[in-house]
Amino acid sequence: MLAISSPTRARLISFINFGWNATHWNVDNLESFVSSWAQRESAVSPVVAETIVDIVRNLTRYNSRRKPELIDTTTYSSNKYREADNVLADWAMLKNASTEIDNSLSSDSKAAFSQLIQHPIVASANLANLLITIVANEGEKQVLLRRPSRECAAAVTQM
Repeated sequence: MLAISSPTRARLISFINFGWNATHWNVDNLESFVSSWAQRESAVSPVVAETIVDIVRNLTRYNSRRKPELIDTTTYSSNKYREADNVLADWAMLKNASTEIDNSLSSDSKAAFSQLIQHPIVASANLANLLITIVANEGEKQVLLRRPSRECAAAVTQM
């Protein structure tokens, strides 16, 4: 059996499996493919595999908001509907859930999970955190500049 160890290979194998047995796979059972993959590659229980399915579903959904390479400091609003805060909270929950599973895996079964699930989550969460923090820092500078204090202006120039 071929061990899935790279994102390209994982997508290729899923594509071939879906095409090979097109009548078997449909919208209602695609998640069972991820569950069976998780059980096979990571040697986890069906319960943990279902948690991995939820993690993959949310990773796909969160990265579907905007592709990571298209996100910038203007993507999420920091003052409307708490959008930026909600995005950070979503990524933090997902990162915590995937890290818990990643830490519980044996070294033999960790590679596929880390490369296909854990790394994309950590990278996307870090990117969102970085860009939203930049916006927050710029907002703090603007607040300080509106104050008529020379000390505040000096503090801004030191930032």
